[in-house]
Amino acid sequence: MNLKTGAISIVLLSLFISASFAQEMNTASPPSDLIIYVDFAGFLDLNNPEKTYQEIYLSFPNFQLAYMEKGMKFIAAYRFSIDITDSTGNQIEHKEWEQVNQIDSLDQAEGLTSLEIAAFLLTPGLYSVKIEVKDLNSGATGFADKLMTVSKFQPDGMQLSEIEFARSIRKSGSRNKFVKNNIEVLPYPSRVFGIESPFLMFYAEIYNLNHGDSLLKEYSIIDNNSKTIESSTKTIQVQSSTSVWVEKINTLNIISGKYLLRLKVTNKSTHTAAEREAGLWIDNPYKVVSLNQYNDDNLKEFRSQIVYLVDQNELKFFDELNIPAKIQYINDFWNKKKPEFRAEHLKRYFIAQERFGSPTIPGWKSDRGRIYIMFGPPDQVDREPASVNTRAFEVWFYESLENQGRVEFVFCDFGILGNYQLIHSNLKSGEQVEIYNPEWEDEVMISP
Repeated sequence: MNLKTGAISIVLLSLFISASFAQEMNTASPPSDLIIYVDFAGFLDLNNPEKTYQEIYLSFPNFQLAYMEKGMKFIAAYRFSIDITDSTGNQIEHKEWEQVNQIDSLDQAEGLTSLEIAAFLLTPGLYSVKIEVKDLNSGATGFADKLMTVSKFQPDGMQLSEIEFARSIRKSGSRNKFVKNNIEVLPYPSRVFGIESPFLMFYAEIYNLNHGDSLLKEYSIIDNNSKTIESSTKTIQVQSSTSVWVEKINTLNIISGKYLLRLKVTNKSTHTAAEREAGLWIDNPYKVVSLNQYNDDNLKEFRSQIVYLVDQNELKFFDELNIPAKIQYINDFWNKKKPEFRAEHLKRYFIAQERFGSPTIPGWKSDRGRIYIMFGPPDQVDREPASVNTRAFEVWFYESLENQGRVEFVFCDFGILGNYQLIHSNLKSGEQVEIYNPEWEDEVMISP
């Protein structure tokens, strides 16, 4: 059976934002069935200083793939190809490889992203890069046609590598294609940070150093008006001829927009400096900084975001505040939360709004939206369409809720414009008591 996960998935707004931003950063690509993201970074090759160790990063959301059911698993297969052409039109590199994804249920594909890296030793200069990814089950194809400038690194004098944006950086004793200098760096080609990816992480290398040198490292995030909206400095003592620079920056307090990340390193021993810059995008639709930025609709939306986080007394307190006080309350409320919690909660809220809304009720207020916001995506979903004798219904299963066994939530569509209502749950009583109806199957039956 051929099942296209895209048919049951909702594409998040940030996906289109990141796609648009990625296109702005490079040349336009031909029409594609699949959205793919591409990024580059160059590093000094110590064994061949005349060439540059150039990495190309690729990613795409897995919900776009067609999965074939095989036994108790679902299988997706796809092929990558990369062609690099120099400024005279001569093809100098070609790589092609295939990958297979295996998942237990189609729902798992919605949160997965395929990530690839390809490395080349290239002479510094300007190149054209053509990339193709093809879904081997459906035949759908994604294209990218980019210009790539390969930097030149000098054999002496302090220098910075290009910047690799990352979704994860951690020390690693293993060896795989994502490990450099005993650090596993999972690239983030879309460069879109904020609500979906709250921490801006990057990896860079500093070359041609002397043991004992004192380095001042400074990063800055600069807006479109050339204003530095965040920066940090740090001094380190050099231990070898090459130093690694990694950072993790919380972006949840930055307003949505295009920004520039600037790295500057100053050798206080030799009084020399080196800089690198790279563009990125911040997507924080819920960041509040001033009264001018927020209107009454925004205040109502914030209230709906916290309905399942506070009690009725707290909501009443918020409702009675004047508008400036509400603005302050909102900023104080999120500042007290860990960035990871805020990002996850708002992501659930956004998905609930997009996926579970109907003409009669907003997604966050629907039963499915409420459960999704409170408990996150279910581990398993059984969907039954309407038939002659039964109404359409869904059963959501959660396997690892705290102090619970296997929890199920049953939702039924009573024909009210797609608004599925909760008709049964075996969730153990707590702060939120759900309806318990072991005879729920009787409710989905249509009386003759």
